[in-house]
Amino acid sequence: MTNAAPNANPNAARSRSGGQILVDQLKIHGADLAFCVPGESFLPVLDALHAHRDSIRLNLPLRGLCVKSRSRRAQAQAITQVAPR
Repeated sequence: MTNAAPNANPNAARSRSGGQILVDQLKIHGADLAFCVPGESFLPVLDALHAHRDSIRLNLPLRGLCVKSRSRRAQAQAITQVAPR
């Protein structure tokens, strides 16, 4: 008789988060640089990127620069105002 629970997942030791799966796919496709604005909504991705920091570099621009960049692009497209997110 085994001590395992009857509904125990046999693959539990090999399970990965969505962030780990995404970063594994980035590596498979040869990505060596990722751009993002950090946020709580995708912490598992940031954790996985940190774990693979030797093979995938991460560029984290300042949020203020992103808003300025978006505003400049909007001005170039003749849109008068862009609200920051």
